[in-house]
Amino acid sequence: MDDDFDDSLDDALYNQWLNFSSSGQWDRARGVLGKLLTRDPDAAWLHTQMGHTLYQLGEYKDAEVHFKRSIVLDPDEAEPFQGLTYLYLAMNRAGVAEDHCRKALQLDPDDIDNWILMVHLCVHFEDLLQARQCLARAEAIAPRDTRLIALRTEVGAIEKGAAKLTPKQQIEGYEKILRQQPENESAHYNIGRLKLYETKDYQGAEASFRRALAIDPADKSNQKALIAALRKRDPVLKVLWSPFNFGMGIMTLYAKLWDMKWPIIFLIFTWEPLLIGGVALWLVFYVLFWPMAKAYEALTLVEVNKKMGRITIYRGPMARLHRLPFAARIGIFAAIFAAFWGTISFLYFKGGHQDKILNWTASIVVGGVILLIVFGLVLWLRDEIRNIGRRKKNAQIPTGTPPSISQAGVPTPPPLPTTSPILPTAKDERKDD
Repeated sequence: MDDDFDDSLDDALYNQWLNFSSSGQWDRARGVLGKLLTRDPDAAWLHTQMGHTLYQLGEYKDAEVHFKRSIVLDPDEAEPFQGLTYLYLAMNRAGVAEDHCRKALQLDPDDIDNWILMVHLCVHFEDLLQARQCLARAEAIAPRDTRLIALRTEVGAIEKGAAKLTPKQQIEGYEKILRQQPENESAHYNIGRLKLYETKDYQGAEASFRRALAIDPADKSNQKALIAALRKRDPVLKVLWSPFNFGMGIMTLYAKLWDMKWPIIFLIFTWEPLLIGGVALWLVFYVLFWPMAKAYEALTLVEVNKKMGRITIYRGPMARLHRLPFAARIGIFAAIFAAFWGTISFLYFKGGHQDKILNWTASIVVGGVILLIVFGLVLWLRDEIRNIGRRKKNAQIPTGTPPSISQAGVPTPPPLPTTSPILPTAKDERKDD
């Protein structure tokens, strides 16, 4: 009777873990794994799953411990070596990652993920010959895998001479993926990246980033990419970022002229005022314009996500702000803008003007800003106190050795993040297992 109860409990917890991991609820998945700790301390595959879960939570040191424990228990299994490869890439330890990737290939040469990882490592070490060889091995294993189309495109982008793919050819490669998988988020992202930085098609870049953000609205790289495109198109952002762009333009022009060494006399006599002017312009931008630009960008992303019905991704003390109508949020931005510039005006004019009305108005503005800051700090402190309580509660659940469950029907590990730490400019194609 007790054995039947134990088996049913294992099955229930196993199903909970499977549901949480497949839906990306990594905190809950870790909690379920923690509840199973006392049942069997020698389950190598569950150590591997704990490593994957902690990796997703960004707890790399603990993930490393579990992957290594899995290797000790079952040294002939390739999966923990693959997990350590992803982990060390995220920790910017490419040399150690390569060692573990080669070990994973030695144990399981038919796993396409190991060959894809090896291609990325070869590209990182600028070994294009071996990158092509590893890519050919991967294509022999799974010729129709769309990740290989993206990988071939990425390798072609860094080739030399006639073999190098043009931006248009790279876009065509990613569009080929979309014909097979219209909801491929990384393909939309990479198309937008190429249109933004290579072909200067800002409207097309914005459309691609919006599609990628609709698929994965919580992805920080999608959000930053969309903002980068909007800075080229949105009139408010263009105005707010104009001092920065002007300063960058001056510095870029000066660098090009210096490389050309012409006219050298002009450069010798103008480098100092150009440098001082550029630095002063950037200081003015970061003091006076940058806060407003970031506030407008934050409101822009909130509106984008609200239109897509993904507003629930926001958490924290300002969550209610994200549910306000767009007009209300623009009003808040305008009030912040007026308060900010009112404060600057007050600090600038208070020494030379004694106008009571001006000082009275500016004092109200400054007082309002202080109240907003205090209110925000109170909300942040309340949220931190709640988080401390949650952490204490989670700390009561052990996170050591998870138990074993019957190996029958063991699922593949949860999908790892899609952003390649080796090629930060392009999103890596990795299928959801």
